[in-house]
Amino acid sequence: MPNISWKSRWSNPSYRKKCTFLLIISVFLLIAMPYGFDFIESRGGIKWNDPILDILPSADLSMPIFIVMYSLALLIIYRVIQNPQLLFQFLQVYILITILRFILIYLIPLDPPVGMIELRDPITKIFYGGKIITRDLFFSGHTSTMFLIFLILQKRNDKIIALAVTLFIAFSLLIQHVHYTADVIAAFPITWGIWKYSMKSFH
Repeated sequence: MPNISWKSRWSNPSYRKKCTFLLIISVFLLIAMPYGFDFIESRGGIKWNDPILDILPSADLSMPIFIVMYSLALLIIYRVIQNPQLLFQFLQVYILITILRFILIYLIPLDPPVGMIELRDPITKIFYGGKIITRDLFFSGHTSTMFLIFLILQKRNDKIIALAVTLFIAFSLLIQHVHYTADVIAAFPITWGIWKYSMKSFH
């Protein structure tokens, strides 16, 4: 996909309208998130028997997760500055992922895994209403977001970095017992499916 400048892209009325709409929906979701998570945390759930978590060591990896994850976020921001079409792709897929996550979390109420160590993320905590959320489990939002960045990045070296980060985050979440194994594994095919659907339907 050839890079097109922001000025050229934004001068296209169709792109401008679509991107503005996606930004508005994104802001609405961010505002609604604390209320949704309040409901999620207020109800009980079930605990899954997870033999993989049972054999994994438990450790607090909040700081390396934070550093690696937001380093990749800086990379995608840099690429978006170079190619505005990446912002459009990211927003449309991320919105669908977020909506589907809330639906599945509502339909599949889960209690956190045994031995869970709270993931301290000062940025996402803002959107969670300043609270530690432990029941936003199926499927992993951190894993799906990192994998989405991998999917939309175009340069080979960028993709290698993004894939390495995604796998590191996925494994670290399991080590920290923040998610069940199924939460993390499911994030990959679900994100890929939404990305493929989005690329075919909205282009």
